[in-house]
Amino acid sequence: MPQSPDPKSLAVPGSSELPPIVERTVTVTRALRNAAGQLMERALADRAAGTLSKGDLLKVQDQYQSIIDAANRAVYEATARLPPMANDFAQVEAATRQLEQALLQVRHFTETLVLTAKLLLAVGALVTLVLQPNPGTATATAAAIADVVKTIRDQAK
Repeated sequence: MPQSPDPKSLAVPGSSELPPIVERTVTVTRALRNAAGQLMERALADRAAGTLSKGDLLKVQDQYQSIIDAANRAVYEATARLPPMANDFAQVEAATRQLEQALLQVRHFTETLVLTAKLLLAVGALVTLVLQPNPGTATATAAAIADVVKTIRDQAK
């Protein structure tokens, strides 16, 4: 995993603030981390209730850690790579807001392992967007997050 950059090196010259696109990336990754945390808590509760195997719990834990690592990498890389993508990034933010809303509405997940795998794919798509910023990777990232939202909503039915 990359080393944490000096926060001063990320700031806008002459300011202590992060560039707006980096702030936006932090907001998206915060939501993805929150979703991962909720899914991890659900997996622990399912394991305690005897409805999730030890092997599946370990898979969820590995996916959780991968999500956190990938979210951190996205923020580290965003500083240099995302400023030209500010307009295309809006669709990723919109999908993330839908994810946050879905998580507020649904408290019971029946397929925690599936959800964490899909969330890991969404975070991986975000890292790809940061490393290869273009409209296609922005669309793919938004679609991956939307798939997580769809899966959450499907489980609520």
